[in-house]
Formats: sequence, C-alpha cells, structure tokens
Amino acid sequence: MKTKTIKRNNKNIIKKTKKNGDISYPLKGAYLGIDEKTGKQVITTITAKILKALDRRLIQAKLDFEAKGSTKKKKLEIGRFSDLVEIWYSSFQTWVTSQNTLNRVRGYIDTYILPKFGDYKPDKIESAEIQLWVNELAQKAQKSVNNGNRRAPKGSAKDFGAISFDY
Repeated sequence: MKTKTIKRNNKNIIKKTKKNGDISYPLKGAYLGIDEKTGKQVITTITAKILKALDRRLIQAKLDFEAKGSTKKKKLEIGRFSDLVEIWYSSFQTWVTSQNTLNRVRGYIDTYILPKFGDYKPDKIESAEIQLWVNELAQKAQKSVNNGNRRAPKGSAKDFGAISFDY
C-alpha cells in the first residue's frame, strides 16, 4: 500500500493506493463541533473513494452531528415519570444488596409514588404538587396513628416517616 499526503482545503489528506489500484482518502481528525454534554471537541475519521465525496461526507457528518443534538452521547428519551422511576430503580438494585430493602423501596414506589406521579411528564411535576402530596401523606399517617391502628390499610401512609426520609 502506497500513501501520499495531499493538501486540500487547508487539510492534510492521505491518499492511500492499494496493491490492486483502489484509491481511498481517509481524513483523520475531522472536526464536527463541540459536544454539548461534555463540552469537548468532537473529531472523527471520514473515508471516501474520491475527494469530492470526502468533502460531501464531511459536511454530512457535521449536519448529522447537529441533528443528533450536538452530542455523541446516547440520548435517553423519558416520556413519563414511571419510566424514570424504573430506570432509577434498576440502578438502585446495583447499589443495594439487601433484598429486604429492595422489597421495601419497591413497595413504596408501587403504593405511593407511581399512583400519584406515574403518568406525569418528569419536567411538568412542580414542587408545590410534591409538597401537597407529602402533606396529605402526613395527615393520613397522623390520622392512622391517632386511631391507634396497629395495621393500617395499604396506602394509608402509616409508614410515612420512611417514605419522606428515604428519598
């Protein structure tokens, strides 16, 4: 394989000629832009069989980079709060080894959190709504304690203290 460096549009491009006569032009270090998530420069290698196609592929790579939100990182689409909770819980399972804790947290999620906020979009949940919900749980818990119930019905917030302080 023979290589030759060509200067084109202020870029050094290597012309590679294979033994069978095929020519390719790899452009190493093609700048696409700044990654919005990391703040770092994004560079890539683009290869084409002719120089004109190399220019077109470079422009297309820049357009694709911008169309994907100017990032190389995987973008996670979360539609509802319940989706976010499931993603969080799957990572929580890797941190916690106690099956009792996992069962308790899963119970809180299924009994209290998802019925209230599961269908909401995460960015639409307001802090006032959360505060009103916590106040409602506190009132239910106080009512249950004042009645002297040893076992309150599921969802009556008898275990309010665990819910409000675990998260």
